Amino acid sequence: MVTINAAFRTRDGGHVSLGECQAELPRLLGDATLDPWFLLMRLVITGEDPEEGTVAGKLTVLDDFEPMIQNLCLKSIPVLVGGDEYRYDYWAQRGELRFVPDGDLVTVTGEDGIEMAPVTFARRALAEALTGFAGTALRFMAQLADADERYDAGALPYFRQLAGEAETALTATS
Repeated sequence: MVTINAAFRTRDGGHVSLGECQAELPRLLGDATLDPWFLLMRLVITGEDPEEGTVAGKLTVLDDFEPMIQNLCLKSIPVLVGGDEYRYDYWAQRGELRFVPDGDLVTVTGEDGIEMAPVTFARRALAEALTGFAGTALRFMAQLADADERYDAGALPYFRQLAGEAETALTATS
């Protein structure tokens, strides 16, 4: 099992969870806790050993919201479920993550300035978790666009197309 917890960085350097953003968006925009011009997201991806119920791997990714959804949560899925290596290039900083499949597993390593211990996840569970999270993120994008005219959701149709491609890839390999 793979779970994803997401939070946005706030203007004061703290974090507010995506769930809280969804529930209290008008307040967060009104008091300027959340800035639609600066959406930096932290994803914590946790893999659990299903037999022992223990954490088997944990990866934290901090990057700009939309590029993360596009490149980590959507474009990676057809590649990963197809069994090929995927490289995620950070948008907000220098460096990349390498996702290297090996059978039913995928090992994530950092490169080009990203120092981290390798983390291994169940490949299918990771792909399903990323795709599921992307759906939640796309609904939040639409909610944010409705709540604040400063947020440009022009990429939303393209992201929905990518989500369809990710779902198709998952379905074709199940």
